[in-house]
Amino acid sequence: MAAVEEQLSTLMEHMEQLANNVQDIRNTQKTQGYEGNTTQSPLPSVMTNSARKDRPTQPQFIGPTSSDYNFSMAKNTLRQMGIQSEDLSNQALSLTSPFPSRAQSPEPARQYGVLMDRQVIQHALEVYKEELHPVYPYLDLDEIRKEVSILFSRHENDPSEMSDRRREIPGIIKLIVASVSVLEARGKTAFAQRLVDSVEDETNAILRQSEVSLPDLEILTLTSIYYFHCDEPVLAWRRIGNAARAAIEMGLHRRETLERNFLDVSMQTQALKVFWCIYVLDRRWSFGIGMPFVLHDEDIDPALPTRHCEPYLRCMISYGQICSKVWKAVAGFTEINSINKDTVNYLDFQIQQWLEAIPSSLQLIHPRLGNAAQNQARIPQMLRTFLYIRANQMRIYVHRHHILSPNSIAQNPSAARLVIDIAKDTIHVLVHLRETSTVYETQQVPFNYFLVSAFSAIFLGVCHAPERFSQTCRTEFYSALELLYTLSAQSSITRRLWKGIKGLRHIAPRLGLSPTKSPEDTTLPSAIDSSIYNNVAQARPSSASPFPPFRQRRSTIPSYISDEYRIADAPAPITRINRPILTPQSIPGEFQQTISTQYPPLTSFITTETTSTLGNPMSLPTVSDVYEMGNDLTAFFETFFSQNQQLATENEESTHMDASGFVGGPDLLQDRGELSQLFETFL
Repeated sequence: MAAVEEQLSTLMEHMEQLANNVQDIRNTQKTQGYEGNTTQSPLPSVMTNSARKDRPTQPQFIGPTSSDYNFSMAKNTLRQMGIQSEDLSNQALSLTSPFPSRAQSPEPARQYGVLMDRQVIQHALEVYKEELHPVYPYLDLDEIRKEVSILFSRHENDPSEMSDRRREIPGIIKLIVASVSVLEARGKTAFAQRLVDSVEDETNAILRQSEVSLPDLEILTLTSIYYFHCDEPVLAWRRIGNAARAAIEMGLHRRETLERNFLDVSMQTQALKVFWCIYVLDRRWSFGIGMPFVLHDEDIDPALPTRHCEPYLRCMISYGQICSKVWKAVAGFTEINSINKDTVNYLDFQIQQWLEAIPSSLQLIHPRLGNAAQNQARIPQMLRTFLYIRANQMRIYVHRHHILSPNSIAQNPSAARLVIDIAKDTIHVLVHLRETSTVYETQQVPFNYFLVSAFSAIFLGVCHAPERFSQTCRTEFYSALELLYTLSAQSSITRRLWKGIKGLRHIAPRLGLSPTKSPEDTTLPSAIDSSIYNNVAQARPSSASPFPPFRQRRSTIPSYISDEYRIADAPAPITRINRPILTPQSIPGEFQQTISTQYPPLTSFITTETTSTLGNPMSLPTVSDVYEMGNDLTAFFETFFSQNQQLATENEESTHMDASGFVGGPDLLQDRGELSQLFETFL
């Protein structure tokens, strides 16, 4: 069955690539009519396929907050457990995909004109305004829209003159269209990458020229945003770092210089928005890959205004200031386990104070409120969710040292429980978001980031203390897995993520996370009951979920932990917002909010224990790229548990089963402590 699933997944990827190629051909035919009169493209593309392949997909330095850093620790653990070095290939326990980092254009490098169908551009601007601008509110979309109208009205019959109006507008338009294309395709497209490649010459020139301008910063920032939504975090981090250094060059970090260089008040306001957006993204991308940020708070003028920024951006600015303090505590040269207790309490207090200070219009309506949380406007719900789960992420960073080993959990079980409850709360919020809105589908990269972070924290806690956490985390564990499985059907980015973690569902029963466990049964299994999965695989339709879906819940006891394992129906199709960017004939005005009626409220997930523990419950960082992780972890666990069973056989008279279901004596429990280092990788 696993082989069939793998073949099916590969076939879907090939079909997706073919669809992208066909779409590219159609787009070329549409744009050739406009490009035909141009003798030379004003923005030539000098990037070739070979040049793109030379770009590294992983930095040589692995930062302390990245998952690859922890995987390097896991390799040492595996060697200590007796696994031979030849089993640790270059790809083993690595989060770097072996495939090219981006979709490759099927045709040679060529010149691309700035013109596209006018309706395509208008459509892209509308989508960008709804999906991306609320999160990155630094572009003056009204001004861009005016410029586009002027360019088309004056030069519709002579496209070669379009770029003479404003040098930066064509590049900004291309990047907007490319970003929207990635959102609507739920992954990278060759068309989008070709648009970005055609702007690369300009962005490279920005880095070489002696002076930079505000529009140059806008282009660099927009390029960074594009790469982030392509799931290219390293490239996003590089570009925003370039933008941050250029902003310092321009003196945007000091009020006196800003007011001297921009005499017009409106230009001052725009410059401030650009700078603060760069500041926020510098923090976000750095935490994601574990690399230091460029803009430091001590270098920024405390009097630099933020009043002209959108409320969401102002919240993120103050959030960035907290990130700076958290970074010093968890990513410095100090051992993570030696963080001062007072520092932990102070940072946690600041995060919760930040959450309470968020304007009421941006406060999350929590799923525990039932129906009140379901009827929300789309954009406010997205922004509220982002702010809430970002607080969760920082709190888990602050407290994560309490779940890094069985000893740390035993020393402070209440603090460890807090981390797990925060992670569970994040999964509740994200599952509810998926059930009540289409926001998750169009923003899969950032939301997957938080989902996998919370999921990994839960799995880490269960691995280190299964007797303590497995019973209370089973619901969230399988809810997160099914959410990723369902979304992977129509998203190449989530499909790649799903491939990395789907093997954990076979490991979970050994840690007490069995889908077949009755809630009344408090004992934990010592091994996988493989017949469960075999029987389900034979009876289940090919398109069904590999575990009972959370949407079938009708009571406080999820179906997959009831006494009887129920075969899942095929997952319902994802509600999609079909707005083909290359079909100007069908251009809707705005997204329609689609509220699913198939899912019950998530109130049953929030227990009295969880609510009282959390207060302002908060989540955790994510892995950068987990394509190779699934098979490696599965193979590793098979080795570990086979050694476990062998030890049990050899020492049958002296062995015992502990509360976690692991068979063996004290020595084996000590090995389990070494094993636990592996799961730091998820953090």
